[in-house]
Amino acid sequence: IRYGFALFKNVDETRLDQYLTGIGPIHYTEYGRFAHIKSVSGANDISETGYALTAHTDYSTYMLVPPLLQCMYLKEHDSKGGESILVDGFKVSQDFKIEHPEYYKTLTQIPIEFQQFYHNWQYHFIRKRPVIELDSQGELNGIYFGHSHCYNWGLPIDQIEPFYKAYCEFFRYLKSDRYKIKFRLNAGECVAVQNARVLHGREAFDPNTGNRHLIGGYVSWEFFEARRNFRKHEKIFEE
Repeated sequence: IRYGFALFKNVDETRLDQYLTGIGPIHYTEYGRFAHIKSVSGANDISETGYALTAHTDYSTYMLVPPLLQCMYLKEHDSKGGESILVDGFKVSQDFKIEHPEYYKTLTQIPIEFQQFYHNWQYHFIRKRPVIELDSQGELNGIYFGHSHCYNWGLPIDQIEPFYKAYCEFFRYLKSDRYKIKFRLNAGECVAVQNARVLHGREAFDPNTGNRHLIGGYVSWEFFEARRNFRKHEKIFEE
């Protein structure tokens, strides 16, 4: 996935499991093997409503899980609205570093608390990590962001103001049309994203005008890279 995402059309829902396990073991979540996301009464999560979702990354933001390859398949989409949104977090971060170096430094050095509270499942996940994560060489390694998951930063008082300024500016970048790809994902289509690089979201939709049923599945990104490495080097090891 050169640009961090890929779009597939005419995908057979009955073969989703086969597609993912062809890459590696499926990563289980609180939903089980696959997550069925649609608007329901008494929603356990904002994703199960018709409200808009700002660009965010899943799971590894607020849980100790590996970077993920995320697949989002539309089983049904005949409601008004609900366009999908993708944002290349790496591109945003690279520009942000050039245009706001001090803010960039703040977001790489100050970790904050991300949380997810599930009343129905009786889980309260809490993880502390920086929004922009660098590797041991100081290179960009991952973006971890979810505005609805960081309502309590858990910061010392002297760090709150500088972090707030950096956070708000970075969030503004993420919402900018300059970086946003918006499209309608139709029934039978699937988009796969590198979760630690590409943020995803959706426009609001009206459940009264029809259904929007998304099926989500995950595989550790490491398995994707390992499979790609195998294809690249298998001839060497056969000799």
